[in-house]
Amino acid sequence: MNNKLLSISAVLLVAIGFLAIVNPPSGVTSKPAPVTPCQAPLTYRFGNIDPRFNTSKKELKNVMNKVEKLWDTAMDRDLVNYNPNGEVVINLVYSEDQKRTEAEKKLSNRILVVNKQIDTAKEEYEKLMKAYQSQKKDLQNTIAQYQEMVHELNADLARWKAAGSVPKSKKSEIEKRQEQISFLESQIKRKQKETESKRKQVNTISKHLNSILSVQNRLIKKYNDNFTTPRKFDQGRYTKNGDQQKIDIYQFANRAELTTVLAHEIGHAMGLGHVDNPTSIMNAMMEKQDIFHLSLTKADKQAIKDRCQ
Repeated sequence: MNNKLLSISAVLLVAIGFLAIVNPPSGVTSKPAPVTPCQAPLTYRFGNIDPRFNTSKKELKNVMNKVEKLWDTAMDRDLVNYNPNGEVVINLVYSEDQKRTEAEKKLSNRILVVNKQIDTAKEEYEKLMKAYQSQKKDLQNTIAQYQEMVHELNADLARWKAAGSVPKSKKSEIEKRQEQISFLESQIKRKQKETESKRKQVNTISKHLNSILSVQNRLIKKYNDNFTTPRKFDQGRYTKNGDQQKIDIYQFANRAELTTVLAHEIGHAMGLGHVDNPTSIMNAMMEKQDIFHLSLTKADKQAIKDRCQ
């Protein structure tokens, strides 16, 4: 039976969707407030927070504290402040896109779990295979030693028989050699059982590993079929209608992404437009920003300076 591990390669093709984080809808104005943020800080408050986001107002305030500090550093002054009666209302609006994000996260987590199971199974397989190969080699050496001793004894017996009889002086030696051969024979039987047992263990873990790899492939195919097609959609949107201003957040995968989206939309609320630098917070696409170490780029800082002037 072939004990080689069936190799199944699977590459997780995770294509980050191009997420547009601001694109005002047609017919909705996004005019900047008449007062620039350098004349008076932009104030915000919290409106409706859909409970399905599992995010409290306290957590949202912590996120906004980071956003405030981020923009305040650009001009070394207060540009954004919380106020219970703030002019910009921040809402978390649960959407179909958020459902999709959560489904993607669940599937990704399942794949990660399976990947860990595969790593564990591979380690066990390699350990058992190494032990099996060592036992098999030891068995082969014992068999070779047994066959050599049997061959030599038979040759001597045949030679003495041809000469007429076995010398009396050799009878004790022959008995000793026969005992050694008998001992090796018992050793071979024991080692054969142990080696066969280890071979079965290797085959069992091999089948288990291949089964997990099959599950991994199915999950990856499902992921690729459902989540790797680039999609453009809004994660958040700032709108101004008369004196009413609001920021609606529709989707985020984690706190870092929520911070990035809110920082972008607050920028619009302060009257900033998009910038070309793909790593900038005020770029139209959330694709290349380092969201876990978020900071303003030169383009972001220049945009707020130009707005203040």
